[in-house]
Amino acid sequence: MNKIIDIYTKILKKVIEILAIISGLALILIVVVMCYDVLVDKLANKPIAGLNDIIKILGCISMGFALPYVTACKGHIAIEYFFQKLWHTGRLVVDTIVRSAAIIFFIIIAYWSFVKGTKIYSTHECFSTLFSGHIPIFWLYYIIGISTAITALTILHNLIHPRKELIRL
Repeated sequence: MNKIIDIYTKILKKVIEILAIISGLALILIVVVMCYDVLVDKLANKPIAGLNDIIKILGCISMGFALPYVTACKGHIAIEYFFQKLWHTGRLVVDTIVRSAAIIFFIIIAYWSFVKGTKIYSTHECFSTLFSGHIPIFWLYYIIGISTAITALTILHNLIHPRKELIRL
């Protein structure tokens, strides 16, 4: 059983690290695209067409793929003051309930993101300003679905190993 958990942990850690790298690259691209747009707009008076959609896409990628990493590092905001006031058993009970609710919540978000993405895929909805409306939108919902599903798996790992971060900063 420990071998299966170790394999699960290694795979999950690698996937989270890859998503974090993609997230960071998307964030860097946001800065580069915005700076480029400001320079081109000021110098040549020609702003980038579809800049708003480009920033939305990169922002979705950046935030969506950063979520599992932040969860793995336990970098979220916790209400430690109230949590530390509880006795040891109370902390375990509250932590288990909160993590179980979070797993259910993220699984529901993942499911409905895939449902919404599939519905948009069937209607062939596209961004209106990018490349004359030929870039579809559905895959952004899939990104959110994938990242929230991986976040649920990360919380499951935290539930199994309550005092250990999956990834250390």
